[in-house]
Amino acid sequence: MSFLIADQDYYEPWDTVDPGPRYDAGLMPAGWTRLDSGAWTHWGPAGLVLPDQGWKLHVSSSLPNAQSVLTVVSTACAELGVPFKHLAGRHMFLLAHDKHANRVQSGKFCTLYPPTDQCALRTLRRLEEELSGISGPFVLTDRRFGVSECVSYRYGAFRGRIRVDAEGHQVHTMVGPDGREIDDERRPAFHLPPGVIDPFRQRAPDAATGPVTLNDYTFEAVLRHSNAGGAYRFRSADGSQVFVKEAKAHNGYTADGADAKTRLTAEYLTLRAIHGREAGLCPRPVELFHHWEHSYLVTELVPGVPLYRWMVTNNPAVHIGPDATALAEYHRRALAVLDQLDAQLHRLHELGYVFVDLSPTNVLVDDDDRVRLIDFEAVQPIKDVRRIMGTPGYLHPDPLSVAKRDPVELDRFGLAALALLLVFPVHEVAERHPRVLDHLHANLTEIAPVAPRLWQWATRCHDRAEDSPLPTPQAVREDTVAALRRLADRTADTLEAMGQPDHPVRVYPTNPLGHQTDTRAVAAGTAGVLYALHRAGRVCDPAVVRRLRDDALAAAPTSAPGLLYGSAGIACVLAELGESDAAETLLAAAAAHPLNGTSATLGGGAAGTALGLLVHHRHTGEQRWLDLAH
Repeated sequence: MSFLIADQDYYEPWDTVDPGPRYDAGLMPAGWTRLDSGAWTHWGPAGLVLPDQGWKLHVSSSLPNAQSVLTVVSTACAELGVPFKHLAGRHMFLLAHDKHANRVQSGKFCTLYPPTDQCALRTLRRLEEELSGISGPFVLTDRRFGVSECVSYRYGAFRGRIRVDAEGHQVHTMVGPDGREIDDERRPAFHLPPGVIDPFRQRAPDAATGPVTLNDYTFEAVLRHSNAGGAYRFRSADGSQVFVKEAKAHNGYTADGADAKTRLTAEYLTLRAIHGREAGLCPRPVELFHHWEHSYLVTELVPGVPLYRWMVTNNPAVHIGPDATALAEYHRRALAVLDQLDAQLHRLHELGYVFVDLSPTNVLVDDDDRVRLIDFEAVQPIKDVRRIMGTPGYLHPDPLSVAKRDPVELDRFGLAALALLLVFPVHEVAERHPRVLDHLHANLTEIAPVAPRLWQWATRCHDRAEDSPLPTPQAVREDTVAALRRLADRTADTLEAMGQPDHPVRVYPTNPLGHQTDTRAVAAGTAGVLYALHRAGRVCDPAVVRRLRDDALAAAPTSAPGLLYGSAGIACVLAELGESDAAETLLAAAAAHPLNGTSATLGGGAAGTALGLLVHHRHTGEQRWLDLAH
């Protein structure tokens, strides 16, 4: 989800967005420098050389207190000579504490880098005193200091030591007590590396024993995690199973500044109001209680599976060789599901509420195809819709305007999107090119007729009257080869136009896998695109080829060796494009990489390296590449 925030068209990391109005750290001492980098603003004395690793201090904050907390932190750091960084602005704060944000990162508003253990202790004591009574979100990776509710610490790397794993992911590392490199593990729990002792904790609490209980409910299972709080299955004192939804303090913010606890309280009151007037329309609310700093909503445990899973399990169209009779029966069941949803939404509207976030995870279907709406977090009075929460593909593309004009249309759109899901999930494509639905209909009709009412429901929000550059389904069938050739040419034209040789991070837009691994590699990077263009008969842009060559050579020591995520695959592409010297340098580096001895994978390990070497042997006929592969 975090890769959907920064750009309307392409996946980009969340921290590449404009931070908006920036937080002000105040006047810093002479000689201190400032560096703005992505989500963060860094401050520190010029020329200070920090150790490679040590105790990192974190200060968390609620959204309303953030600027004031920063002022306290920056003043202390300036006087104690401690370099630090902070989230750049309010928009970055909201993204870092969003419901779908990374739980390991969340809560870290300010990060401090004291150069010694003694300096760390002085800083911790000062901030504990000066921020006494100030609360912030709990930082999952850390241990809080003393009685503070916003100051915490962990041991980790200060500098950017990195290794690569067999899937091409960059892993932060540090040096263990024996001098060997170990991973700087960033788990959602406090963790000490081997040989490191916590010098700041006075006494460890007694370890808990027996089953985990909350307010007389006994824990059974985690259903899902989120940065706003988890969802769990518990068992009540009478033996019945219940659903428990957690809301963390000062976290899980939405764009309007409401945190998870605020929304959970509103959800509980909404459930009470709806259940009191129409039992069964919503999950039966049991109670709202508070434990430690978090809030918990207890409701009945509604049976069933999410609608998406129901569709994948039952829709013959997603399987190979669908049967016409089975497809017709599935369409009948899909209409029955939609009719139930339509009736429930109609009753909700009559009670004066709009659901807003109608998505495949908020609808459960039981073994008898009975449907229930769950997760009423976004439900609001029709006459007072203030908060827009939704799922891409299922939320109206202009929700703010619709909420003012006709809030019920938000649910009509969501229900139509669910109908399209049940027919076949092509939401992103249909949203950008509605005429593609004509092709979907033609493809499905070749197997069995689509129930007209189901098709009308699934397409009601997509205007297919406009002219389209797409050929008609009939034209594709009359000359399929020509249609495919045209599609290939248009795709190649578009890829060539999208290349940005001067982009600081990547040349071609990629997907989350590319950003999380290597934007140069075959799997989801420049090499993969160039290979496709080359095989399609296109002349690759020399500037892009040079960029790939130079970047790959520079990154070879920190890249995986294999075929999909690593240097061997890039080398194969560069060799085909005439860059033989660079290819051989990369292949030699790949063959010598230690990952080949610990990983046998195709993507970033020995299998991929061997295949890359065999490809180059076939390309050159030189025995040494065959010997290396062996």
